[in-house]
Amino acid sequence: NPAGMRAVCLAILGPGELVGESAGPYKLMNSLSFWRNNGRDEGAAAVAELLRQGKDSVPITHVQLMDNKVGIAGCAALGSALQASCNKKLITLRLNLNDTINDAACAALCEGMCNNASLKKLDLEQCSIGADGALALGKVLSYQSSAMETLNLRGNRIGNAGLQALSRALAKNKKLKAIDIRDN
Repeated sequence: NPAGMRAVCLAILGPGELVGESAGPYKLMNSLSFWRNNGRDEGAAAVAELLRQGKDSVPITHVQLMDNKVGIAGCAALGSALQASCNKKLITLRLNLNDTINDAACAALCEGMCNNASLKKLDLEQCSIGADGALALGKVLSYQSSAMETLNLRGNRIGNAGLQALSRALAKNKKLKAIDIRDN
């Protein structure tokens, strides 16, 4: 649930009302996984805040928010945390099985990723992304600063128009090594 996710994120960040003065920040914490926690947008926002506030003290490189009903607001928060000025350590973001990630949510995530030069792997398998979401992802791939090496869009609804948008982006991208677009 969102409250539990927020409590974990606050504990990782360090001193506060919930954890006491002697705890955290957890400088060895590099991976965070929440699967089927029903975290929704509020849980994703808590993780985004951890990425933003812990950018210098908590080296989280891998985040999984799978099957958590993350939507537009949660993706916007994560995108904001991924801006170049906020977090330069996150390498992998897995948002699989969030059927609430539609075109608008994908675009909100991509807005912050335009200047990100650290994220290498983005998993959006089995979401609800269509052609407009693929267009937003294509824009991210088109930026020279993009470090994206792996993009997983398996099991979405990007269709022909989305595939064409991704194809145009691939013509400009020099770093992508793998893309999974099965079942689209």
